Amino acid sequence: MSPLKSLVATAALCAATLCHAYTQEELQAFTELEKTMVQTAMPSELERHFQSQQRASDEIASDAKAMARFWQDKLKPQHLKRVIDIPEPTQNPKARPNGGHGVCVFDHARGVLARAFKTK
Repeated sequence: MSPLKSLVATAALCAATLCHAYTQEELQAFTELEKTMVQTAMPSELERHFQSQQRASDEIASDAKAMARFWQDKLKPQHLKRVIDIPEPTQNPKARPNGGHGVCVFDHARGVLARAFKTK
């Protein structure tokens, strides 16, 4: 089956789905159509197109990652201090005095916030 026929069959299937419910015979016909579509090999030009699109997508993703790394290396916080106010980290005044680490967990079943603390 050619790609155009597959596209037309899929479009017809989608259009028919929106219009009415199917009879048992129609469902059986669609099942047989689907089986023939799956058994038919994909045309080589379509396969090449998919592969080239995948390569192009991979290249775009790679370029985007490289650009992000480039700007991450260029934009250091010390360079931005003159332009924006970056606060210095401070100790939380409400922190536990013994330096324990706490974890907050929302209990969805009870709808409450549960806290569990672990000390050093």
